[in-house]
Amino acid sequence: VLNGLYPHDIGHYLGMDVHDTPLLSHNVVLQPGMVITVEPGAYVRRDFPIKNHIKAKEFLGAAVRIEDDVLITSDGPQSSSSLSITFCGRQKIGLTPLICLLPSNERPANPNKEPDAVLIIESNSSSPLPDHNTVLYVTDRDPFKEKWEGPVLGPDDAVGYLGVDEVMSLTVPGMYEYQLESHFEHYCQMNGGQRLAFVPVVAGGERACHIHYTTNELKLNEGELVLLDGGVEYCGYVSDITRTWPVNGRFTAAQRDLYEAVLRVKEACIKCCQVGVTLNYIHSVSKELLQEELKKLEILPTDLDGPDLIQ
Repeated sequence: VLNGLYPHDIGHYLGMDVHDTPLLSHNVVLQPGMVITVEPGAYVRRDFPIKNHIKAKEFLGAAVRIEDDVLITSDGPQSSSSLSITFCGRQKIGLTPLICLLPSNERPANPNKEPDAVLIIESNSSSPLPDHNTVLYVTDRDPFKEKWEGPVLGPDDAVGYLGVDEVMSLTVPGMYEYQLESHFEHYCQMNGGQRLAFVPVVAGGERACHIHYTTNELKLNEGELVLLDGGVEYCGYVSDITRTWPVNGRFTAAQRDLYEAVLRVKEACIKCCQVGVTLNYIHSVSKELLQEELKKLEILPTDLDGPDLIQ
């Protein structure tokens, strides 16, 4: 029953130019520097086999998923949604993007490997040679200023989150899913993202119950929720985020309850993203927490438990 309402894993790994890793075991022990997604969801389909057992009928047809990217560090998890998105003047983006500015014949053999430092020498055309300007870029590891996020969470996440915010502000009933997709892609690329990391999901209403719905062609209606699962790529780094919001800008009471339930599960699971655990462990925690949340909302029958519930 629970697998029908929550039919996917808690998340997956992110890598260089890699948005998903379906063939990599979720029993891999998490180590500092790894990046994973955390994306619990609840999908109450109208054709759900036990729909007659759901007391709270107002949830039928609703779907909510919330997804963040999480950097594993020795000091604990760092969620991309909690990072500052003001990057100007701060060495939080890593140095790899500077390598991408070099002519191809001057780049290192492995341009995707984060360098320790980058020295840029620029000729000063207004003065006779050998006059030039030099700038040394080093990664910021000053614990008294801010934690060093490393190279893996940078503008791709920032642009992605701002892109979703932009799309939210433009959403009105009567728009089409492909219009929101277009707004998201346009914003990301006009603000530094090189390309989308994958074909986004923009699903209104019950279509969000289909996990990888990418048709993105139908109208968004008054009273529905819309789910956007998208990401942007920047110099090889990829992001993957999901947000769900009301088309008309106002949650119904049931929509808000379901959203806040999934949000609590997401926040609790992010705290579990510690060095030494596995994605499978975090997924098991998410199922236990979501089970309790859905019972409180009377979406899951309270007289089922254990193996009878998770089948």
